[in-house]
Amino acid sequence: MYLYEYVEDSTHIITTDPIACYGQEFAVQALSIGEGTYSWQVDHPVLVSDIPEHLCVNGAFPLDLSPYTSATPPGGHLSYTGDGLSGYGQFSPATSGAYTICMNYTDALGCTDRDTAVIQVVDPEPLVLETDTVMFTDSTYHVTVPAGGILLLDGVELEGAGGEFTIEPAQLALGYHTLHGEAVQGDYDCLSECDDTVNVVDRTSIREFDISVAIYPNPATTALTLTSTEPQEIDLHLIDITGKVVKTDRMSAQTHTLDVSDLSSGVYLLRLVSATGASKTVRVVKR
Repeated sequence: MYLYEYVEDSTHIITTDPIACYGQEFAVQALSIGEGTYSWQVDHPVLVSDIPEHLCVNGAFPLDLSPYTSATPPGGHLSYTGDGLSGYGQFSPATSGAYTICMNYTDALGCTDRDTAVIQVVDPEPLVLETDTVMFTDSTYHVTVPAGGILLLDGVELEGAGGEFTIEPAQLALGYHTLHGEAVQGDYDCLSECDDTVNVVDRTSIREFDISVAIYPNPATTALTLTSTEPQEIDLHLIDITGKVVKTDRMSAQTHTLDVSDLSSGVYLLRLVSATGASKTVRVVKR
């Protein structure tokens, strides 16, 4: 036998009957308003408030759902079920998509209630840095990212306005440098990021690369095919966004295949060096 007290407008209602749960009625005696039997509906709601309807894949996960959930009366047990949960009330989605989370509450008297929330996890829009892969020391270059974004050169944030940044290669060491861009964009303000590599070159020190070489497919999944207008030995250097040479090869026929199946997805620079020492650099993408 249970004892339940409900207080409203200074009226104390007490019952010694088994407590009915949400959606039912039970008989009570209203001690403060005289003898009699009344009916009252017991309500034990779980309330969900202001859980974000859209979250970005690169958001700050896990998201703790507890601050968004309340239940009455206090003293019961709250649990969470659904996809994308990594622990008690911890939402950690692995991929984009719609996730339905159920909040289950059982009060001290064994009455239960539940509520649900649907969270749509979205992918950020692709970010592409609009710049040249080779920068000559006698020129000035402009790099564009969406308005409000930032650009880092070798880990140092550059000053810019309206998404426009200026790079003076004459102030940099010759060789490869890394660019990292970030911008909040899209319908749900997701953070987009992009990494790229540029090669700073002294124009007076290079010789013209006079061999026509076609490179395809680009982007590539497993291999790049190179075809030239004439047979000549060409050294191949594949460079990642940090400036590290991750693969070398030599092309000695008019058609050559460069295996990239073992490389991580991303942007690379393919440097071609002829037997005469002339070189050219081409941006390639590995999917």
